Amino acid sequence: MTQQTVIFALTRTPTIAVGEGIFVGFDGNPVTVAGARSLGVSETAAAANFPLNINVLGTAKVKCGAALPLLASGLTPVKSDAAGKAIPQAGVGAINGYALQAGVGVDSTIEILLTVS
Repeated sequence: MTQQTVIFALTRTPTIAVGEGIFVGFDGNPVTVAGARSLGVSETAAAANFPLNINVLGTAKVKCGAALPLLASGLTPVKSDAAGKAIPQAGVGAINGYALQAGVGVDSTIEILLTVS
């Protein structure tokens, strides 16, 4: 079971539609560049020009863009792919969080510990 513990969230108004559990940039739109730093993760889906809650601090539920194994330490650094989904960081790109559980494949939902940008 995936949960989340939100400590701090911000509201932004995206200019394009945003899916639930997607990395969101500082402009409120989904991250579209692999490895880009995000503001946080979208709490719900939102249509263009409608307010969106973005989880910024704490843990959040995010969709995976690929299988995401846990490292032996138990925390795998994650970054965004070009669709705003979590993938292993593997030493390249901004770390947007740390996976607290393994992702079994594309569009599986996992809990991550968000990092402060």
